[in-house]
Amino acid sequence: MSDSTVVSTTVLFFDGMCHLCHGSVNFLLDHRVAGKVQFAPLQSEIARKLLQPHGFDPTTLKSILLLDGRTVFEADEAVLRVCSYLPGAWSWLRFLRFIPRFVRRPVYFYIAKRRYKWFGKYESCRLPNPSTQGRFIE
Repeated sequence: MSDSTVVSTTVLFFDGMCHLCHGSVNFLLDHRVAGKVQFAPLQSEIARKLLQPHGFDPTTLKSILLLDGRTVFEADEAVLRVCSYLPGAWSWLRFLRFIPRFVRRPVYFYIAKRRYKWFGKYESCRLPNPSTQGRFIE
């Protein structure tokens, strides 16, 4: 894949070592987030290839990113955007975007900063199980 490749699907990049992040990805998979959303750890080569052209260095990131076509959403914006892909009642979570950004962004980073302490950390990136492996790009 070349660095100029445009992803035709939506990719959620997450911290592959974070228990909270894995729990969130599992939640999205369990709740059948729209089939076009794929997942990749920030620590992966594909994250570097797809995010660097947008000005993001995955090795220094402290938040999730959502690449939706040619647009990258970061942190709280990525969370709210991916909520719009949830089915049924869960899709209402996207309306949290009406909470002013100056409120929700600090809350996001407060949790993100403490996620390893509160939820734990894997020693290395966890591999997807065989039933969901097709939803991950590497």
